[in-house]
Amino acid sequence: MAGRRTTSVANNDVWVLTEANGAGSTPQWIKPNPIGTPPDARFWHVAGYSPASNRMVMATGRRDLPTFVKFNDVWVLTNANANCISVSIPNNLQALRNTTLTVPVNVTDTTDSGVLSFDFTLNYDPAVLTPLATPFDTTGTLASGFTVTVNSSTPGTLIVSGFGSTELAGAGTLLNLKFTLNARIRMVKM
Repeated sequence: MAGRRTTSVANNDVWVLTEANGAGSTPQWIKPNPIGTPPDARFWHVAGYSPASNRMVMATGRRDLPTFVKFNDVWVLTNANANCISVSIPNNLQALRNTTLTVPVNVTDTTDSGVLSFDFTLNYDPAVLTPLATPFDTTGTLASGFTVTVNSSTPGTLIVSGFGSTELAGAGTLLNLKFTLNARIRMVKM
């Protein structure tokens, strides 16, 4: 659902009803946060969803306040079912001091999500961990064909970016981050 009117206010928010077919768990309304510039707030518009392309198309509509506007435009929302990809790091990692700690960055299913790039920031305790000179490894991971860069210039923060020409597919380890466990700590458990 996109756009709506509450009392005298037009909105441009987006809502998704999960499990709408009633075949799974209890249906629930969720409010995703689409990326990009949203259309103007409106009501009395036409919208439709295509499961085949996972896109919602919205056209026309009107707004009364602060001034009357009749819209004659078309908007397309991709990844419209709000299937978000969850990112996680295991909490049972262990390493001995002065050894390499490999931290897998895991993702849920990326298939047909159109993911050609990713960016994330990882915060860590620089008194405990030091990133290796090349602080990542993509061998055998979902991002194995991606170009990956890491900015580790600020102690305690890794900014990781990756891009490729082929969409990510599947679930599992996106990439592995590599740290040295500092000498004054005997063992770390994440």
